[in-house]
Amino acid sequence: MAILRIYYQNQKFLEKDLSGLDTLTIGRADTNDIVLDKDLGVSKQHLILKLVDNEWRVELVSKNNLLLFEDRPVNQLILTNGIKFAIPGYQFEFIDVGKLESGNTYSNAEDKTEIGVLPFVPTLVRYDDLGQVADTITLSGTHWVIGRDPSCTIYLNFTKLSRKHFEILRKEGRFFIRDLGSSNGTFLNGRLLPESQWSELSSGDEISVYDLKFRFVLRDPSFASRVEQAQKFLTPFVTADNNPSQQTSVQDQVTGNEAKGPSSESVVTKRKRVFIDLVKNPVRLLILLLIVGGLIAYLFIDLQPTQQGPSPTLVMNPFDALPPDKKELVKQLYRSAQNFMQEGRYELARQEILKLKQIVPYYEQSERILEEAKQQLAMLEEKEKLEAEAREREIIQEKIRLKLEECRKLVNPKIEMYEIDLCLAPIVEFDPSHPEVLALKAQVQLIIEERKMKEAQEKEYAERVSRLKNLYQAARLADEKQDWLKAIKLYQDVIDSKLPDPMGLKAKSKARQNEIQEMLLARQKEVEKLAEEFYKQGQLKKAIQLIREGIVINPENQVLIGRHEEWMNELRKAMMDIYQEGVLEESVGEVAAAKEKWMKIKELSLPGEDYYEKSKMKLKKYGVWE
Repeated sequence: MAILRIYYQNQKFLEKDLSGLDTLTIGRADTNDIVLDKDLGVSKQHLILKLVDNEWRVELVSKNNLLLFEDRPVNQLILTNGIKFAIPGYQFEFIDVGKLESGNTYSNAEDKTEIGVLPFVPTLVRYDDLGQVADTITLSGTHWVIGRDPSCTIYLNFTKLSRKHFEILRKEGRFFIRDLGSSNGTFLNGRLLPESQWSELSSGDEISVYDLKFRFVLRDPSFASRVEQAQKFLTPFVTADNNPSQQTSVQDQVTGNEAKGPSSESVVTKRKRVFIDLVKNPVRLLILLLIVGGLIAYLFIDLQPTQQGPSPTLVMNPFDALPPDKKELVKQLYRSAQNFMQEGRYELARQEILKLKQIVPYYEQSERILEEAKQQLAMLEEKEKLEAEAREREIIQEKIRLKLEECRKLVNPKIEMYEIDLCLAPIVEFDPSHPEVLALKAQVQLIIEERKMKEAQEKEYAERVSRLKNLYQAARLADEKQDWLKAIKLYQDVIDSKLPDPMGLKAKSKARQNEIQEMLLARQKEVEKLAEEFYKQGQLKKAIQLIREGIVINPENQVLIGRHEEWMNELRKAMMDIYQEGVLEESVGEVAAAKEKWMKIKELSLPGEDYYEKSKMKLKKYGVWE
């Protein structure tokens, strides 16, 4: 079982299990088995992996790009456990799990040292109207401002640019771009960037302002030198065609520039074949190494001083060794760098010195100019960084101000805290302890507390009103049942209550209470009058019944109470005489006469009176009580 791990910018991008496969294509096109479209340095079909004689091999199929092994370009590799190789933008690691299980010193591939990252640097490539590369600007540092102001990190005298048009920021290995409120706007891959908002940049993205076009790319600064080394290594063995006009440099092939002329492809193919043959033929390789070793030894011995005395050493300035056209170019670059430094265009000065150093290591004060330009750029970058932070703070404060205005409009007597929290969430993200945010939340909290207190008071008030209403309803029920005394008492409870009375129930209770009392007073007088009439007629039973009704109407009427007692005594005495006569009749055997006596007591007396109850018992004895 084999695994292919793929890394992008030192982060694991993909892990492919090769089990059950015998071929695997890798490239930028969607038709590949593994699609790598994050970097322009990848060809449509770049690599192909093949399982040959139980061994995995990787082969370069791209005509315009590289396959690198140990920083050297190769055409193919036999993949052994732990081998690492790369193409522009991506790194690969081949793991043979079977080899790991059979004795490798570490069993967990994740514990191994991560594959090294090829050193990529951010670069802006500017194109002219014809789509040709006009300038290449290497971005050093972490923050760059592009505009028409000479103080910008990248100064461009282009009329459509604002003084400070857009800026690029590197943060945690990622790149971001935003427009600085420019007049003509900034476009990223044809899309207008929103003002003052960061958008992520990827290698290969196009940045445009009118017809000014850039491409942001991540480049390997040592790429050219490695290719040049590879070219020097291959050149002595490629002798089939010595016509310079028909040869194509390896660097042109690996950087994606198409060769001019019909024979370019055959030359590269021929060089690849020579190199592969050289690697495959150990005898030829050994002979070559012996020749190169002997030549170095010869030169070393030849340069040693003789025993006769030290030989003179000739020291030549590198500039003096240049041809006239190169010397003139160095001078022009040097003067241009000096002028740019005087104008404060330090990035352009640095670029000129870097171009100079590609021709000659140093010239006059080029090192001093380069160092001063770097220092000025660092200071400028720090200044622009501070300005960007200040702009960011201003933008955030404006967002906070606008959001606060919006949130304040939500404040009303019925607002809930979750509503204001939801509205303030974007502000809290920027500044959770902003004083105006805290003040607004405190205001809403006070509104909520006051509302809850009022609601509690209203609830308590409603409950007390309901209690008074219940008292009144109980009084009305007794009133309807003509339980006058109970009704009067319950109406009095309503009147005496301290409960709130929004419906005027206390007044209604008082009025009804007076009506009942007047009615009872009238009834009481009527009862007293009738009772006196029945008493005069000797009808004690009816008189006493009316007196009792009067007492019910007014239990505290002592006159009626006294009269009731007096009349009951009279009734009791009269009933006693009748009862004793009945007992006497019974004793002499006149039972029928006795029964008549006792029946008379039933008619004249009242239930509960002593002789009424005694007569009742006598009559029951004889079975005549009904």
